[in-house]
Amino acid sequence: GHIAERDGWFTGVTIKNQNDTPVKVVIPAFRTDKNPNGSAKIVEVGKFVGIIGARQMLAKLISELVPETKDQAGGFFRIVAEKPVAYFSLFGYIDTQNQKNILSPLEGMPQ
Repeated sequence: GHIAERDGWFTGVTIKNQNDTPVKVVIPAFRTDKNPNGSAKIVEVGKFVGIIGARQMLAKLISELVPETKDQAGGFFRIVAEKPVAYFSLFGYIDTQNQKNILSPLEGMPQ
């Protein structure tokens, strides 16, 4: 997934272990630097390693799982699990000056 963790942007990730046994999950996070010749160089900035219990779910910001991604705009992360898992990632924006975010209810919508 894409990493957006700066200037009000956030990246969330949810992983669901639908198995009857715990599963080990590794989430490495990367950024792209430039080599002196101008070519791209992918650099691992950190990773999360953990266990998700049987039939359990993990839902966090990527910066909570991989603190090195705090203030990172760009790059990506992978989800590597020893058994099949379901996952979802999203990114959004929080307007800290007006205390609104992109998930705020639309005007006229029932709340």
